[in-house]
Amino acid sequence: MVSLNGLHLEQGTRGRSPGAPPTATSGVDPRPDGPPKFIQNNLTLLPQGGEVFSGTGYHNSGFMGPEFVGIEDYELTFDTPGEFDYLCILHGRPDGTGMAAKVIVTEDS
Repeated sequence: MVSLNGLHLEQGTRGRSPGAPPTATSGVDPRPDGPPKFIQNNLTLLPQGGEVFSGTGYHNSGFMGPEFVGIEDYELTFDTPGEFDYLCILHGRPDGTGMAAKVIVTEDS
């Protein structure tokens, strides 16, 4: 799984999990006496996995922007051709709705 600006990618079809992303990337804690509290796993904000994606495991670009640990740009090299599903951890859903798509990597000719 790979993340670009909070986008997670994985090789294969939805439902196949080649690696273990951080548990509970975000959630909501209901509060009976006020508005719900938003909970964010801070690991999802930091880069993880290096600069090359082999098609297996978990990869995360971190949350980009000058206000977040100075990450303003990001580059990732895919060294394996294939189709990689991705989803934004903030705006996408594992079922492929929301901010989700597919990256298609082909061999150089």
